[in-house]
Amino acid sequence: MQLARRALSPRLKLSDVESCRTDADFVRKELEEIFWQVAHPYSEAVEFPGIVDPRVSLTATWIIDDLDAGNSTWAYAKAPLADGATSPMLPHLCSQEETQAVAATAQTLTGKPGSLLVWLGPYWMSNMIGAASFWKDYDAQTRYKYLSGQRQQAAGADGGSFRALTNAQAPGVPQEELCTTIVQATYVREFMAPRTAAPDPAAVATVAASDGERSLLELLLLPRDAP
Repeated sequence: MQLARRALSPRLKLSDVESCRTDADFVRKELEEIFWQVAHPYSEAVEFPGIVDPRVSLTATWIIDDLDAGNSTWAYAKAPLADGATSPMLPHLCSQEETQAVAATAQTLTGKPGSLLVWLGPYWMSNMIGAASFWKDYDAQTRYKYLSGQRQQAAGADGGSFRALTNAQAPGVPQEELCTTIVQATYVREFMAPRTAAPDPAAVATVAASDGERSLLELLLLPRDAP
């Protein structure tokens, strides 16, 4: 966090901490569209052009579970600057064409447990990469098997219908290897209002289960009156 303070502000403060667990199997079978988002405070900008300063926040993203090409539906992209120096482009204020252009530059989020990524300014993120991909592949495989004689049409009124296939493939108990978690902490400069009120570090320390947990909480919260 010393580097963060030097890069952004000596009075950096915690804005929010979020944890997200994503089931890659659910994303690939149940979702149909990909949506992008940015962290606070850029997410709160509701009128164009939004926050024009690209350096009012810093986001730390911890990878909790092993993320690889097989189970990651996460991707990220640095928000382009509209005029080259200011006015970062935000997903909720972009046209469909602009969104597609930024999405084309996105990188898949992968890493080992405990890995940390630190982003200065707004980054586009999505945990919906690969939405509906299962059905695209499944449909092609099914047609090939039917045409090649490897598979016969199921008997019954709706045996070969899309609804029957959907019901057959409906997810049951989540596969743990496809369920991954990341934790994201966002810090903002002193003149920005935090998204959530920070708890008193002293009070948090009293309920920490261990010295390691207490140290992590103190690191996340930062001193209220940074030097």
